[in-house]
Amino acid sequence: AATDALLNEALETTASGAVFARQEREGGVGRDILPLLTFRDAENRYCREFESTLKGVDKPRVNYGVACREEGVWQPRAVMAGSLIAPTLGGEPTEHSEYVPAMGGDVAGFDTVIQQLMVDQPLKPDEEAAVIGRGWR
Repeated sequence: AATDALLNEALETTASGAVFARQEREGGVGRDILPLLTFRDAENRYCREFESTLKGVDKPRVNYGVACREEGVWQPRAVMAGSLIAPTLGGEPTEHSEYVPAMGGDVAGFDTVIQQLMVDQPLKPDEEAAVIGRGWR
C-alpha cells in the first residue's frame, strides 16, 4: 500500500492536540494534520485518530481518519470527509466527541471503526509523549 509521507511524519512525531502544518511553495496548497487520540488495537498496535485539513483549494477540505502503525509505518484504516460529519452545537466544536453523523447509517460507521479498533482507554498525554519519545516502542 502507498504511504502518505506527510501523514506518516505527523502521526509519528506530533502529540495529540498539536497541529503539524506544511505548505507547498509560497501560495501553494497547505495541509494541517491534527492527531486527536492515540490508542492500542486488539493486535497491540498503536492507532491514532486524526483530522487532516487541505488548504489553498476553494475552501479548506477536512477529513477525519484513523491510522494504525504497522512495521514502522502509519497505515490509514478509515478516512471520512468532514462535510459528512456535522457538529451538534453551533460554532466550532471544542472536542471531537461533539461531532455526530449528519446523515445516519453509513456515516455513523466512523465512530464504530474507532470503537471496534480500540481495546483499552486512549493513552494519556504523558504516556503518549513517552511513546513518541521512544519511537513508538
